[in-house]
Amino acid sequence: GEILFKAVERGFSDIQTGLMEIAHKANTNLVTICASSSAAAHFFLPRYQRLRSSVPEIDISLNIVARDINPATENADFAIRLGDGAWDDLVSWRLFDEVYFPLCAPNYFAGTKGTLTLEVLKKAELLFLKEKYRPRDDWRVFFDKVGSPISTRHERIVFSDQQPLLDAAVSGQGVGLGWLGMTDHFLAMGSLVRPIGQEVRTHRAFYLVAPRTMKLTHMAVQFRDWMIEEGRVIQSRWEQNSRTASS
Repeated sequence: GEILFKAVERGFSDIQTGLMEIAHKANTNLVTICASSSAAAHFFLPRYQRLRSSVPEIDISLNIVARDINPATENADFAIRLGDGAWDDLVSWRLFDEVYFPLCAPNYFAGTKGTLTLEVLKKAELLFLKEKYRPRDDWRVFFDKVGSPISTRHERIVFSDQQPLLDAAVSGQGVGLGWLGMTDHFLAMGSLVRPIGQEVRTHRAFYLVAPRTMKLTHMAVQFRDWMIEEGRVIQSRWEQNSRTASS
């Protein structure tokens, strides 16, 4: 059954790839990318004007998806995925490491006396993320990995999508976990801050992926190269900040 399923899946993927190639013949400037609502809103769109400046003739179709997929199943050129980069049906280009950390509104801990510690953070209103199709590390994993396990904690509010969670954090309703590359513009604008220096770097990374059988158009190649450079900048900036913090 498993062998048959994989064969049928590859067949449908090849059909979708063919449909994409037909669509590209009608508009050679079109590039379609699949992303979660959070990645679309907080990674891609804040960088859209830079993309437009670098590749002015590009046309973008942005598909919002709620699960990790082969972009061919959505008639797309690319998708953003988190993992180890080893997908049989996809070719992948590493963008930046998975690093996450607490985020909150600038004045959220304004009334706290003394240095903010992990124990104080544990008592805050923690905003939990539990996605249906894409499990992510949560607060319990965070505290375990920074060496301060959390005891049983009632999850007062749980979000199924990171975008409303970040909106809640911006409005001062609690402390959420934010991911490198996906929350940079909040930090740059000052609408969110990192209240504590601890962060978690996992063995995974964010990748740009494409169907292995897809023949990339000239415009798709330009888009891929631009995305790789954006990822390199994000990774380089984080590594520089990490070296500065440890010195």
